This record gives sequence, C-alpha cells and structure tokens, in this order.
Amino acid sequence: MGVEVDSHVELGKSIISVQDFLNLTVGDCIKLDTKINGTLNFYIENNLHYKVYPGVVGKKMGVQIAEIIDKDVEEYE
Repeated sequence: MGVEVDSHVELGKSIISVQDFLNLTVGDCIKLDTKINGTLNFYIENNLHYKVYPGVVGKKMGVQIAEIIDKDVEEYE
C-alpha cells in the first residue's frame, strides 16, 4: 500500500529583477547560490528532511542522501 507525498529538491536560490525575469529566453543562465559539488536540500511536504547529492539512477535522475535532518531529536550536552 503506497502513500503519496509531495517532495522536491531545491537546486538553489537567486535574486533577479522583475525586468530580468521578464526578459529570460531559452539558453539564458541564472547564477544560483549553491556550489556545483555541494549538497542540495530535499523537502518532503515543504519540510527539509535531507541533504542530498544529485545523480542518475539507471536512466532516471535521482539523489543520494548525504545527511538526514532530524528536527525531532534535540542534542544534549
């Protein structure tokens, strides 16, 4: 029995002007705030759950989990 959930990977963020946005055409590049070999954020139901690396699984795009973000566990000193 499966459960459907919304998930997405954020490639990065960028701030551009409305004018630049309206003038975007095929082939334009937008500089993002992430490094090319860094981890990406993986969200499930709009909550950050994993840090991942992009990759390929067979003939499809996929991700490899690099870190689990567990917000339910508090660290004690």
